[in-house]
Amino acid sequence: MPAADFVAYLAPLGALFVLAGFLCRSQLWLRIWAIAGVFCFVLFYLQATHVPLWTAMAAFGLFVAANFYTLNRIMAEGRMFHLKAEEMMLFARLPGLTPVQFKLLLADAQWHEASEAMLLTTEGTMPERLYFVLEGKAEVRRADTSFDIGPHAFVGELAFLRNQPATATVHAKPGALYVSWLPDKLRALMKTNDGINSAVSSLLSGDLAEKLVRSGLSSRA
Repeated sequence: MPAADFVAYLAPLGALFVLAGFLCRSQLWLRIWAIAGVFCFVLFYLQATHVPLWTAMAAFGLFVAANFYTLNRIMAEGRMFHLKAEEMMLFARLPGLTPVQFKLLLADAQWHEASEAMLLTTEGTMPERLYFVLEGKAEVRRADTSFDIGPHAFVGELAFLRNQPATATVHAKPGALYVSWLPDKLRALMKTNDGINSAVSSLLSGDLAEKLVRSGLSSRA
């Protein structure tokens, strides 16, 4: 096939690729087909005239760049399937976070499993970390009141939110599986990512409210 005839087919071929993308329900394949179609259009504009249509090609170049950016985000979210079982459990218990945000949150997390009672926070002392009890329970002691929390409860959330010493002494019970973050690193991450800031702040506030209700009920029992 002569080169001129091949160039004539580039534009309709590009249109077919873009159409195929629009017919796909998958965002991943939509982007792949769209990028293939745009490359066909760019080749057409490069060969169809004596003077290449640089303005049109530059516009299509921006279109390709935007699709590559979105494609990278989609693939990053797809890597969620490589999470360990306990990481998937944690993700399920932290609603409001996108997969990408959760991966960022997970990067600075440490995992712990209590073989015996483990001290997490001491009343009147600034906690070293913010904790989330994923499995098992933790015992909360404040003055003459004690009660259990967990699973799926934060420890040290009030100290983290207010940047002040802990208001209770908390021990993770034997067998508890929990995750922790350094407060300064978590605050820095929240400052740079509005989505993480909103989701984590909402989770901490909701957990704190539920814990205050439990504390009140325990004190009246």
